[in-house]
Amino acid sequence: MNYKKTQIGWTVIGLFISIISLLFLSYMFQWGNPPTFNEFVIYSIIFLIIILLFYKLTIKLSDSALKVIFGIGIIRFNIQIDKLIDVRVIKTPWYYGIGIRITSEGMLYNIRWGHAVEIKYISKGKSKTVMVGSINPLELKNVLESL
Repeated sequence: MNYKKTQIGWTVIGLFISIISLLFLSYMFQWGNPPTFNEFVIYSIIFLIIILLFYKLTIKLSDSALKVIFGIGIIRFNIQIDKLIDVRVIKTPWYYGIGIRITSEGMLYNIRWGHAVEIKYISKGKSKTVMVGSINPLELKNVLESL
């Protein structure tokens, strides 16, 4: 069973493009305590790198491996699933945020607020829990249950 879905993180893109724009306007019109040209360039490069690293989330499922890939692919996680224990759709609280998070329930990988699929599984003899944010969590849940 092969599954691949990509979702765009418009929150990350909008937030950091807005910050870069405000930095540019502050530099150009000398608002407040404006950045120097070098500071503007350095901050802009840092924020552009953050955008490239987190602008999308791709979820791939093949055989018994779940791959979670952020942005251009530098940040990626491979989750080997030896035995699936439980899969359920959950609503993540707003305070869990977006990105890569350690929660009391396990690791959370998401690019937007809302729903995620909680996956309880056994890997290398240990029970683990991971939550993966998805636009269509029911579809991901059904694909995982068909393993």
